[in-house]
Formats: sequence, C-alpha cells, structure tokens
Amino acid sequence: SELIRRNLAEQMAMTLTRDPSFKAALVSALSGRILELSPTRDIN
Repeated sequence: SELIRRNLAEQMAMTLTRDPSFKAALVSALSGRILELSPTRDIN
C-alpha cells in the first residue's frame, strides 16, 4: 500500500512538471478529498 502510494506520487509529480493545467485540476481534486476526509479524523 505504501509502495503503491509512493509510485502514484512519483507519477503525479512527473505529470505536473509536464502539464501545468493538470496541477490545478489535481490540487482541486486533492483539496476536495482532504476536506472530505479530515473532519472525521482531525477535528481536535
């Protein structure tokens, strides 16, 4: 699981360096998921 996550992060980073417009979409998607997930875990 950790290895998969690391590989995915590396692929994303490589994509970001090539495609600036993808960065905006990725940030938007990730921030949406983070806002979705964090209230159940990190309220206090």
